[in-house]
Formats: sequence, structure tokens, C-alpha cells
Amino acid sequence: MVLDEPFTTAAPAIATFSFTEFSTNEGTIIYMPYITQNASVNEWAMSSNAISSTGTTGLLGARTVDFMSPKFNITQTIAAVFANLTGFADYSAATLTIAATLYKMNFDKAEAGSIIASDLNEVTETSASFVLKKTVSVNDFVYQTQSDAKKTPAAAGNLRQEYVYTDGSTASVDTVLTDAFVTYTYTNPYPQKKVTSVKIYLNATGANTTTEDETKVYNILNLNETVISNTVTSQDVGADQMFSIILTLTRTVIRVGESIRLNVVVSGASGGFIVDPNNSNTSSETMKLYIPLELHT
Repeated sequence: MVLDEPFTTAAPAIATFSFTEFSTNEGTIIYMPYITQNASVNEWAMSSNAISSTGTTGLLGARTVDFMSPKFNITQTIAAVFANLTGFADYSAATLTIAATLYKMNFDKAEAGSIIASDLNEVTETSASFVLKKTVSVNDFVYQTQSDAKKTPAAAGNLRQEYVYTDGSTASVDTVLTDAFVTYTYTNPYPQKKVTSVKIYLNATGANTTTEDETKVYNILNLNETVISNTVTSQDVGADQMFSIILTLTRTVIRVGESIRLNVVVSGASGGFIVDPNNSNTSSETMKLYIPLELHT
């Protein structure tokens, strides 16, 4: 029997690296931020693949957002050199600036941590429409909120617990109250989005009075948030102009299940930066984050 190819036990494919990567012991991962929409709530993520933004214009206007990478499935080490964030403003943009910071996060096994904010004052309501009764400032990643509430017997009443995120979006749940105090727990449906505040609303019908007397907000246990770069702000960026900022990195090990978070603060009157790879804008225009990794050879 004659084989078409010489017999070999070698692997069918090998990884290849450039001479530059070997000589510096560094490779580069390129992330492209994008926006996706879930139940009218914008979620912010970044991928090494070109993914079209959905439910949005694909522009990042004036706001504060956190783009989250996928969870790492192998341990990697971020090199102690520089990361580069680049992008373009769209044609309608007035003068914009963007400030960026990188973090390491761990959402792999999220569960309730400690109470980070609370309001233990008792509040009541008799209106048939929902009325805002409490605003609890947070500015952190939240796992859940708990409220103790009740209604007057033989009548009806409801509790609304609401999360307000840094990008201005909200998520809420309405609960029908019972005649005795019950602790109602609302787990944050978007734990990867930073919460600026928790709001408590009450309503009532007929001769009813609803009461809420304890609000407690819990952070995420073992989140292990670590700053891995300095914060850098771009120069003023006009319509159709490019920006490029350099972030100084701290050598950091990213373990299995951990993610990289890109926090950006965009300022400006109108327009935005393009975060829409492979859709209405070309991938060459969309925002990109270049992060150097040490090669383990």
C-alpha cells in the first residue's frame, strides 16, 4: 500500500508567531467594542470578532459605559507595557473627548456579597399611581436589592424596585404586596453593568396604604475588581476624525473565568464614536482596543 502523504504523528496544525512576537515574548489581542440590546436595555461588550451592534445606531455618545470582554478560558498574562485604544468620530459629531481605564473583573461565580448601601427609613403611600419614595446612591456593581414591604389588609398595593445604570438605562420589577411584612429580593438582571442608584416606588388602591421600611443593596462577592491601567483622556476629536490613546499597563495575570473591563467616559454635545464593526460602518472605522499578552512558550 502506498500512502499519498508520508506517515506522521505530528499534530494537524501548529500555532505560528512572528519573529517580533518571539523576540519580545509578546502577542496582541484586539478587542472591538459593540452594543447589543436586550429587553430595551443596552448591553456593552467587546469581542475579538467583528460583531454588528444591534438595537442602536452603533454610536457611543456622551455617557459612561463599561465594555466587558468574554470570560477567559485559559490563563493569560497582560504585559507591563502599553495598551492602545483607537477609533473614529462619526460625520455628525461635534467636539468629543473619550477617557479610558482598564480593569480586571470576575463575574464567573457571582453571588451576594456585603451590604454596600441602605435606607432603613419607613415610607408609606396611598396613591394609585407609582410614586418614587427612595433613591439609594450606589455607584458599584450590584448583585441584589432587598426591600421589606406590606399593604393594608383587604386592599391592594405594589412595590417597584428599580436599578439605574451608569449608561442611563434602567431595569425594574413590580411585586404585589401581602398584608404582612415580607422581604422582597430583586437580583440584578445585568450584574456586568455598574449601578448608580436603586429606586423604590410604591402604589396603593382604594383605602389602602403601602409601607416599605428597609432597603438594602448588596455587592457581588469575590468580584476582585483590579485596576490594570492608568486613566487617559483623548485630545478633542471632531467629525470624521480619529483618536488614539495609550494606556500604561500593570503586569496582570488574567485567570480562567475572569474578564477585562474597558471603562470609557465620553463627553461632547452631539454625535459619537463608532462602535459598530461589520455593519453600517467598516471595521477599519470602529473602535479597537489592543492589549499585549506575554507568550507562554
